Amino acid sequence: MADKQNGISVGLINANNKLKGMVIGTYNQSFGLKGLQIGLINQTMTNHGLQVGIFNRSYSKGFQIGIWNKNAKHTFPFINW
Repeated sequence: MADKQNGISVGLINANNKLKGMVIGTYNQSFGLKGLQIGLINQTMTNHGLQVGIFNRSYSKGFQIGIWNKNAKHTFPFINW
């Protein structure tokens, strides 16, 4: 698990503490996101970026595109903010 990461991360399972940049993988988890997550399952505590995947979960507000998206305010299919 990377403490602070800037740039691009590509892998099957990605775990980051604070991410500024882009991460691509099947399962992506980060504590703080400022950038882009692309994967099958994306999860973050604080989202100041974009999540693109089948299942997206954020414990704060953020922009999400996927089959099922859940954040602190809404749970919507396809697009959530």
